[in-house]
Amino acid sequence: MDSCERRRHRRLPIALVALCRDSSPPVAKSSQARTVNASTGGLYIETSACTLRAGDLVEIEMSIPPTTGVLESGGAISGRARVLRIDAVTGSDEGNGPSLGSCGVAVEFCQRPKLRM
Repeated sequence: MDSCERRRHRRLPIALVALCRDSSPPVAKSSQARTVNASTGGLYIETSACTLRAGDLVEIEMSIPPTTGVLESGGAISGRARVLRIDAVTGSDEGNGPSLGSCGVAVEFCQRPKLRM
């Protein structure tokens, strides 16, 4: 196994609810997703709505729950991203993870995401 990390941004494991809107013509589609990990450069999300393709532009919005001492009222992070790849996810984590037939989506932000409080 190669221990050399090639990513420019460190990924953090974080599970947040995300809304993913495909902004590609002709019809914009929205789907709910769950983040698996995140960085300032991109995200890896899992969704059961596997309609995206590599190269698609998407709008991502993630709800940040209120956290004592960090973000008291909660907020949202949003940004435009490009789909890098789609992975088939075939298993479930004992009812806590993705359901059968869902997919993993790697996205790279086109610019830094914005925080709204």
